[in-house]
Amino acid sequence: MHRLFLFCNIEIVGVFLCYTFKLRNPLLMEKLLLYLCMNATEIFSAATTAKVLENISVSTIVNYIETLEMSNLIYLSKTMNGDSPQSQ
Repeated sequence: MHRLFLFCNIEIVGVFLCYTFKLRNPLLMEKLLLYLCMNATEIFSAATTAKVLENISVSTIVNYIETLEMSNLIYLSKTMNGDSPQSQ
């Protein structure tokens, strides 16, 4: 039996995503990825995340989250009532 270790340089991923998806702020993408990794088991709120990450607009956070989902780096599960976590 072998263990699979995934090593990911978040800075490189952030820069790559910003280049590929024409995002303006690689540092914000890096901070968002770190925030999501550290809070992976929590209920996600774009508004709370926007406040925590330098008072960035909620629409920017939503756009960056959608980019992460499109690149298959994250998956946001639906809540029990079927709402998207971003709408909360």
